[in-house]
Amino acid sequence: MRNQPIEEIERICTYCEHATLLAGETACVCDKRGVVRADGCCRRFRADLLKLRPHLPRLPEESDWTMDTFSIEP
Repeated sequence: MRNQPIEEIERICTYCEHATLLAGETACVCDKRGVVRADGCCRRFRADLLKLRPHLPRLPEESDWTMDTFSIEP
């Protein structure tokens, strides 16, 4: 059973299971089309969830830090 494309994922070659990102991160090598732009897309796009990068949580501002921020006592 093949993975179905997920609508929430941006449809670019960087996230496709057929493409491998090159070192410069501006191009990919596609199994189907050869060398393509990393932000391009074709009709054979299939999302690869392992290529997604998670968003990092926002750190609090330094002015928001207090001694309680670093305390492990209840």
